Amino acid sequence: MQSQVTPNSKPIKPEPGFCVKTKTSDGGKVFVNICLSSQVPPPPDISEAELVELLQSEDPSGFRVPMSLGEPHAEIDNSSNGCTAYDVVINPEFYNKTKGSELVLEFLIAVSFEGLENKYDLQLCREWKILKNRKFLGSIADQNIRTKPRPGIQFLFSRLTDDQLTSLSDR
Repeated sequence: MQSQVTPNSKPIKPEPGFCVKTKTSDGGKVFVNICLSSQVPPPPDISEAELVELLQSEDPSGFRVPMSLGEPHAEIDNSSNGCTAYDVVINPEFYNKTKGSELVLEFLIAVSFEGLENKYDLQLCREWKILKNRKFLGSIADQNIRTKPRPGIQFLFSRLTDDQLTSLSDR
């Protein structure tokens, strides 16, 4: 299923990365295809030490990983049972960081699960397994990504004049 293109979005064709198998709180089998597209911006560069510090802070939500969360699609697993798959698209540079760091890999999977849970009102089990011989389950659908950022503090600051920024920093 392909979502509707809007004026502030563009279609992308994700490439496969790896596939994570987990379950929903009611026992349903779920596969999360972590996919790649250079059209998705990378998150700010962060070291493992900075990531650990961030995760131990009172507000770890200050660090955002840009990603595109695809629609759920019904698939058939290796046992010929029905299951649900989701495609999560991230930047390839960030994906490459997961190859050298178990911490970054676990962080990526955790934020992917949280994003899917928030968007689709579901509860995913935190026990998961990366499939060794499969980069994805089912087929990876094209997705549409935003071309305009959501308004936020950084966006608002970029619209302020130097005098306005100076005034804020003097407070």
